[in-house]
Amino acid sequence: MKKLLYGTTALVAAGMIGGVGTAHAQWDVSVNGFMNQWFGYGDNEDDVLDRIPAAARDAIGRELDNCLVGECNDFNQWSNGEIHFNFSNTLDNGIRFGGRVELEGETSGDQIDEQYIFIDGDFGRVLLGSENSAGYLMTITAPNVGLPLNSGSTTQHIVSPFFTGSLFRTPLGSTTIEPAVANDSNKITYFTPRISGFQFGISYLPDTAQDEEAATPADKEMDYTNGVSAGINYVDNLFGVDVAASFGYFYMGGPDADEVLGSCTVVNPYGGSNTIDVCEDFQAISAGLNLGWGGWTVGGSYAQVFDGRLQSSGFDVVSGVNSVETTEGFGFDAGISYETGPWGASVTGYYGEEEGDVFTGGYNEYFAVAGSLRYTLGPGVAVIGSVGWVEYHSESFENNVVAGGAGADLDNEGIFATTGVALSF
Repeated sequence: MKKLLYGTTALVAAGMIGGVGTAHAQWDVSVNGFMNQWFGYGDNEDDVLDRIPAAARDAIGRELDNCLVGECNDFNQWSNGEIHFNFSNTLDNGIRFGGRVELEGETSGDQIDEQYIFIDGDFGRVLLGSENSAGYLMTITAPNVGLPLNSGSTTQHIVSPFFTGSLFRTPLGSTTIEPAVANDSNKITYFTPRISGFQFGISYLPDTAQDEEAATPADKEMDYTNGVSAGINYVDNLFGVDVAASFGYFYMGGPDADEVLGSCTVVNPYGGSNTIDVCEDFQAISAGLNLGWGGWTVGGSYAQVFDGRLQSSGFDVVSGVNSVETTEGFGFDAGISYETGPWGASVTGYYGEEEGDVFTGGYNEYFAVAGSLRYTLGPGVAVIGSVGWVEYHSESFENNVVAGGAGADLDNEGIFATTGVALSF
């Protein structure tokens, strides 16, 4: 049971550094990672464009650029894997220096996923480089033994119809969030030792840029800068109940002038008289709780973005104007699992919504629920199966359709059934 509680904390996975060989004097070097291969069925609605005014269908189809433009194949085979190169050296005074470089298992624009060094001692851990922030790493999420719902893996079978709404690192599809979607930006992080079940962590993010070999300082007029991500969690057993709880706070200073729109004050591009400030500071929170006993685990998590417009704005193909997008919104997951011997089973659900285009009505919404089974064949080898339902609802276009058109929504929904082989080494 306690194994599952720890597994829901990203910090634990990020900190597992070990040595199995000597590459140079006193340096321990190891290679580990994971590889998941999936094959499954998804029944997409496939009539998304039928609900859009005829004059706008071609433009929307080009913008979506996915199978919802035509007809989605029912079957998909996909993978997710990484190889981690680890190295560490413990000095005579007991302080350990080390690091990690993570290589994506598939061709990606983010081919080197993360790279950082760490310093460990009785004082805790200091981490420098490209890695997720403290608030993200310390988040506790709902138990789930199958296909991840919290982060948007369901899009591999039931396709998202959103133009700009992302399920990744935003509360629309995940309670594991980052300041202004910074993700693996370069940062400095400190984690305290765990004392009586409690641990605290804090990150300083100069900016949101990532994967840059020799980045220059960010432009404060154009970029989100000077961010903080703080988290605290508690993992212990109280009166026979395994408890894992977390809370996170996320902040990022907004730009002084919008890079795309040219000003922080933007007038409604669809003809209204109202204006908004697109340079707000980013602020968000997250919280999670899991309780476990006798093989059972029940719990969930919550995240909310209160303030912060994404400075990147997009050209709206329907209206022909620049839209202004925001990730302001909330999301939560809840689940229950049971593990006995090599078997694990869970039922988990997720709901999230975000404002999206701030000048149109409604919200982008994502809902998913799934039942899953996992069977562990041996150390680092498991077979997984999940069956579920996914529904997407895109914000209304009533205020920004082409001339002569009528308002419409971009929705998609469907059932999926998928199975995977999960290897960790």
